[in-house]
Amino acid sequence: MLRIGYIGNFGDFHTEIGVADALEESEQIDRYQINQLNAIKFLERKYDVLLTTHPFNLKEDFLTKFQGISIAHYFDLIINWKGRQNVYFPSLKHFDLVLSTDGTDSSVYEKSGINRKYFRQAYNPDWYYPIESKKVRDVSFIGHNYGDRKTLINLLNKKYDFKQFGQDNLCRGKEHSKVCASSKIMVAENATNSVAGYWSNRVYLHLACKAFVLHPYIKDMEKYFEDKRHLVYWKDLTDLQDKIDYYLNHEEEREEIATAGHELVLSRDTWSKRMEEFWHILSRLG
Repeated sequence: MLRIGYIGNFGDFHTEIGVADALEESEQIDRYQINQLNAIKFLERKYDVLLTTHPFNLKEDFLTKFQGISIAHYFDLIINWKGRQNVYFPSLKHFDLVLSTDGTDSSVYEKSGINRKYFRQAYNPDWYYPIESKKVRDVSFIGHNYGDRKTLINLLNKKYDFKQFGQDNLCRGKEHSKVCASSKIMVAENATNSVAGYWSNRVYLHLACKAFVLHPYIKDMEKYFEDKRHLVYWKDLTDLQDKIDYYLNHEEEREEIATAGHELVLSRDTWSKRMEEFWHILSRLG
C-alpha cells in the first residue's frame, strides 16, 4: 500500500474530496489543507507520493527535498489563460508528473521540460445524482456570468423561460440536482471554447443528474461524448436557438439522450473510475 500525502483545499464540494475518497479505497492517504501545511512535518513522514492541487504555493526548497514521487493535479485552464502559465510553470518543473484538464495538446509543457498528461475531470456520485421533480422551466444555466457568457445569458433571458443559477457559488450538490431535474434543457458554456480537449466539469455534473445537455462543440470532445446520443452540441448562438426550439418540442428524444448521457458518466466518469486511470499512468511512470 502506497502512502500518499495530498495537499489541497478540502472545502465543501471541492474536487479534492472526491479524489481523496477514491484514492482511499485502495491506498493510505493523509489530507493537508494548503493554508495549514507544516512542510517540515510533511517531509518527516516520508510519503511515497506527494499529490497536490496547489503546486504554485509550494516552495522550491520543499519540492527538492521531497524524496518520493511528486504529482501536480489541477482542474482548470492554465495555458494562455490570464497569466496562469507564468505562475504555475516554474513550480511544475519540479514535479515528476503533471495531470491537467487544460487541453489534449501537451507540447507547451514539453517545451518547458514538464512531464504532463491529459487527465479529464470527473464527479462524485454521492453529491450529484438524479432526483424526481416536475419540469418548471424550459432552459437553465449554472455558472458565473462573464465574458462570452453574458451574450449567451442575455439571449436566453430574452427568448425563453430561463433562469441562471450558481452566480453565488451556492448551487452545489443536491441543489444542482434540483435545477437539472426541474429544467427541460441545461445549456452549458465554458470559460473558452477554443482549447481542444478542455471543457467545464459541469458537463459531468449535469449528466450525473440526468439532465439533457446542450453543449458548445469543442474539438476532441466528441471522442468522449457522442453528439445526439449522450448530449447535443451547438456551434453558435443561432444553432443553439434552433436546437433549443427543436428539443423543447421533442420530449421523448430529449429524455433518451439524457438517460444515455447519465449512464455513460456513471459507468466511466466517477472519481473512482478516474483513479483507475491515475494508477495506470503512475505505473507507467515507474
